[in-house]
Amino acid sequence: ATSEAEKIHHKLIEELAKNARSKATSNRLKLLMPYSLSRVAELNSRRVLIANAMELTSSHGETATELRESLGGISRLSWPQMRCERVVVCADDKVAERLSPLKKWCRVLRISSSETWKDYTVFSEVTWVGEGGPKGKTPDNWNIVAANAPLGLVLPERTIAWAKHNLKALQSLSSIRSIVLPKNVPTAEAITEAVIDLKTLASVLGELGDKGENSEALQMVKDELWKVAKQIESEVQTTVSEEMAGAQLSLQGSDMLDMLADANLLQRRIASATEEVIDSAITEANNDLSTFLGQAGINLPRGIFSSAWPPKLDRSALEKVEIEIDERLELDRTQTTLRLARNLTPLISACDSAIRSLIEVDAWLTIADWAQKEECIMPKMVKSGVWVDKGRHLLLGFNPDPVTYGIGEAAKLKGDRQSVALLTGANSGGKTTLLEMLAQITILAHMGLPVPAKAACVGHIEKLHIIAKASGTQSAGALEQTLRKLAEVLTTPGKRLVLADELEAITEPGAAARILAGMFGAAIDHPDICMLTVTHLAPQLLKASGRKLRIDGIEARGLDENLDLIVDRTPRRNHLARSTPELIVRRLVQQCEGDAQSLFADILAGFSDEADSNSPTTSLASVTA
Repeated sequence: ATSEAEKIHHKLIEELAKNARSKATSNRLKLLMPYSLSRVAELNSRRVLIANAMELTSSHGETATELRESLGGISRLSWPQMRCERVVVCADDKVAERLSPLKKWCRVLRISSSETWKDYTVFSEVTWVGEGGPKGKTPDNWNIVAANAPLGLVLPERTIAWAKHNLKALQSLSSIRSIVLPKNVPTAEAITEAVIDLKTLASVLGELGDKGENSEALQMVKDELWKVAKQIESEVQTTVSEEMAGAQLSLQGSDMLDMLADANLLQRRIASATEEVIDSAITEANNDLSTFLGQAGINLPRGIFSSAWPPKLDRSALEKVEIEIDERLELDRTQTTLRLARNLTPLISACDSAIRSLIEVDAWLTIADWAQKEECIMPKMVKSGVWVDKGRHLLLGFNPDPVTYGIGEAAKLKGDRQSVALLTGANSGGKTTLLEMLAQITILAHMGLPVPAKAACVGHIEKLHIIAKASGTQSAGALEQTLRKLAEVLTTPGKRLVLADELEAITEPGAAARILAGMFGAAIDHPDICMLTVTHLAPQLLKASGRKLRIDGIEARGLDENLDLIVDRTPRRNHLARSTPELIVRRLVQQCEGDAQSLFADILAGFSDEADSNSPTTSLASVTA
């Protein structure tokens, strides 16, 4: 394809990508390329996929809406950048090699012959892989796995981080799996197949925020422990004080004498009198604190309150409770991490496969939505040529007038099936726009995509050559290079479509007519070329070629009051269209008076004389069906 064809392809892809619901789908659409003649089977396969997607969006609107919402969250899955404290240890070289991918996330160590697992208890978190690990009781925060254990279990923190990093995409997968899809609809069946292995995904994602079966209670008790304990301590002292407020101690004379003899006797009498009240208050306090700790499954230590007055908390006993809570929290976290990693590991590859499949499906659904919005249809692929019924240019930024036109065997009318045609017409009449529209439709069709038309037939080609209008007369060297390229296009084997815009601009008109007449002759003689050329030299080309050239014209019926063309954008077959200058001169004849009017009338007569002398009527009639 020429650079101009590549530019049009790029613009079409960018236009399609704007409709994507996700970056992943946008990137997928940007990879779409036309299929050459040698890849017809792949082209037909894509046409089927997109036709199926169009069926789903048009016939199952509510389902398509649900899918659009969920597919918008789809993205490529990736691993987060992180570093884990866990150390992975093994005693075998082959195992160490299998574990080497984990080195990006943690330390992976191979023990020496003089070491045992006990040398690695200095690390806070360890996964021992394969033989040589501890037997019986496993050290706290150690994970013992087989030599062939999945990497997701070897480094469970990495697995859980993967799920959190890709949470939006995973939730979208889960949402898609919950959608009730119609039966016997190929695109819906493809979606069902993509997510069939994700039965446990929803439940696993529901566990992702869990810190452990008892973690919330443990954390609550830890956070409130000292506050609650001090409050209970204060309540004990208040209760005893209130109970003893009205208490009295009666002493007889002999009691006083005994106390003089034994100084501790008074202390014992007072203790005896208050013992029941203090013990009762402490018992109640123990019950309250036991109930509080029991929420997290922690047993109340013995003697946490002293029986002496005033009753006080045993701080060391409470600190031991706090240590026990921390240990249980860590154990709960570790067990939860291992459980989640165990449940997530088999889902990693299944989710990745599902995402890839769904991005592909979403690309086709995006195209189907775009086709519905732009009123596009699937074109019919034929042997050669291109034909459109009410085709439209996609990239003008407004809704253009539809055009019906065709050349080659694709054309519906037998008389339009010439492989080479010249297109004439007024300046700004839409000739270049027509070329671009045919190029767009040809490119879209060869990508297996719908085209903006009521109906269309597009011939299979190997190459599309778009030759843009030259900016000015070329130098001798540039002209030679251009002619070499044209000759190569028109003489080498292979099916191709050539769309050229004012080739005569490469050199002066007289020479251009002779050169291009020869080029058109070569195109007519080439069995696999279709060529449409915009030209202002149609009469000269007819004369120079001596051949029966088909000349079509985009006719301007006149000018409106703003001197804007009134144009029928669909070319008239076998019609040499009038030029814009002639129309403007004709209008000036009508508007002016006196000498100015006479001047413009003489100029207009010159147009008529030129048209008579260069009339292509004979040649045109010879190609009329």
